[in-house]
Amino acid sequence: MLFLLGINTGLRISDLLRLKVSHVRNCDFFNLIEQKSEKKREVDVRALRGEIDDYIAGKGQEDYLFPSQKGGKPITTVQAYRILADAAAFLDRDDVGTQTLPSTLRWREVFA
Repeated sequence: MLFLLGINTGLRISDLLRLKVSHVRNCDFFNLIEQKSEKKREVDVRALRGEIDDYIAGKGQEDYLFPSQKGGKPITTVQAYRILADAAAFLDRDDVGTQTLPSTLRWREVFA
């Protein structure tokens, strides 16, 4: 889900990790202020509606989308990188990392 949200929204990993269930439940768009640029952004998640609904089933509104196993915080960027590296290895790719997610169009072409 981390990878899907990244390539479909173009959000940076730092913004993805701050997302809570309340951002994506029962909506096609949500607003956030990007952490790095401090710009307000409307994010379209219509293309992922089914995947999101399956992923958040049973989660509370204030739960992080990508929670740490150590309590009420999101995973770290280091852990996110490990997840993406594992996904890349599964796909036999060595060019996936946390900085590649905002390059949405490029990754849609690579994994099409």
